[in-house]
Amino acid sequence: DNQYVIVVDHPTTRKKTELIPVSLINHGTHIEFNYKETVGEEMSFSIHPLLILIVNNQYSSSGGVVLHKN
Repeated sequence: DNQYVIVVDHPTTRKKTELIPVSLINHGTHIEFNYKETVGEEMSFSIHPLLILIVNNQYSSSGGVVLHKN
């Protein structure tokens, strides 16, 4: 396989929510993925916010991935 996936799975909500990628950093010992969450007004329906990032294996690390919400 040449790629792997990083997923940020947010709980179902009735508020307008966006998950925005900020940065992906290879520290050698681990990968750090930073993302921003924005929450807006109440809506009349529910959503399940999901962020899927496809990453080439050249940016992989044996130490795994650390997620940071900014």
